[in-house]
Amino acid sequence: MVVSAEQEEFLKRAQDALMQGDKDEALKFATRAVMSDQTNFVGYKFRGELNAHMRKFDAAVLDFTMAYQYAPQRPELLRLRARTHFKAGRLDDAIADWELFTKRQPDISQDPYLFTLGIAYAIAGRDEDARKRFEWYDVVQSNDVEAAAWHYLAVARHSGEASAQDRLLEIKEDKRIPMMQVYEMLKGTLSPGRVLAAARSGEPSPRELLRSMFYANLYIGLYFEASGQSNLAQIYLRRASAGEAFGDFTLDYMREVARVFADELGKREVVEMASELAATSEQQAMLLGQRRSIAVGIGLFIWLGIRLYPRLQQLKPRRQVRERTEDLIAEETSIEEPESKPELVVAGEEGST
Repeated sequence: MVVSAEQEEFLKRAQDALMQGDKDEALKFATRAVMSDQTNFVGYKFRGELNAHMRKFDAAVLDFTMAYQYAPQRPELLRLRARTHFKAGRLDDAIADWELFTKRQPDISQDPYLFTLGIAYAIAGRDEDARKRFEWYDVVQSNDVEAAAWHYLAVARHSGEASAQDRLLEIKEDKRIPMMQVYEMLKGTLSPGRVLAAARSGEPSPRELLRSMFYANLYIGLYFEASGQSNLAQIYLRRASAGEAFGDFTLDYMREVARVFADELGKREVVEMASELAATSEQQAMLLGQRRSIAVGIGLFIWLGIRLYPRLQQLKPRRQVRERTEDLIAEETSIEEPESKPELVVAGEEGST
């Protein structure tokens, strides 16, 4: 689509501001570019990428949606929106856009390369879909330990760690440090500690060390999640997602993956805790019901006492008259016994000395 001179000028100013690090100024000119031609997808696409870069995910999704509305022949806009949904933690929306992208992209030979869709499947717990995606990816892109790791996770959660090791994708060589050590860890022949040691080995530059430690932490996190140790998995995933951006498109996206995965595990933990609390609440509800039953019983007892009290009061005088009459009769019929006087013992009588 042809861009008007006015829109082109605003886009150029936005790019210049962005190069100078003034994101707010860049966003202002991007918005003016959109307003100068509201039916041209170019302005929306540029502003969407800028909003995503500024982590304004909702605004970015809206921009990509508007761009796709005016340029439905460009499926890459779906891919951009899918990535944005993913970064925002909306896994279902991201998966829906990626699946739609695979159907509408003009070159279907690119479908196996949708590594990002496989990752979204895995994080969302759709393990069978993830397994199929990474097995298909491995056909066209072998020797990628990352694909083997995500495949291992999907199989382990679905069928167990033993099955995951038996079905581990075959990797001959991955030159990135410490990816082959990660592969040995998945095979069960190397500990996570040895993976970390391999990442620190030699004399790497600060940038190389950051890269190696990132991969180590990310895939140790996956390894612990595959073994059902989500708490440990979150620790390593958080370590992988920490720090400044690498300035590398792939690495920076995988940092987002680590963050989203850790967040998703945290959400599941909250749900599990809520379920436990719900069970406790049921028990509390049962106790409350019992207490209410006891309270009703006490209330009924008091009510009966109030109703019967007047009748008991009417019976009381009769009982007192009857008791008084019986006392009088007892007094009249009683015989008073004379008091006995002590006997005097005279000297010389029997018993005297």
